Amino acid sequence: ESSKHYATQRFAKDILEVADSLRLARKSIEKLQIKSEHYALVEGYELLANQLDSALAKNGVHPFGQVGELFDPSKHEAIASIKNNNETN
Repeated sequence: ESSKHYATQRFAKDILEVADSLRLARKSIEKLQIKSEHYALVEGYELLANQLDSALAKNGVHPFGQVGELFDPSKHEAIASIKNNNETN
């Protein structure tokens, strides 16, 4: 059972990386001046991104917080730590 749980977590992490890349692509597309002959491609991308967001939501994965938000252990799960030699305790 724990190996299944670990595999599911690893798969979800991989899918979230894809979702993050799609969100970055979406922001880049929004900045472009899209020509009418390329609109179908952009529309197809939007459908794909929305479908992925919907699949994640159906499985309880929802975005929260903002980029640059301070780490809050009550909401976030650390995946790594970096020692800061400049910080005083």
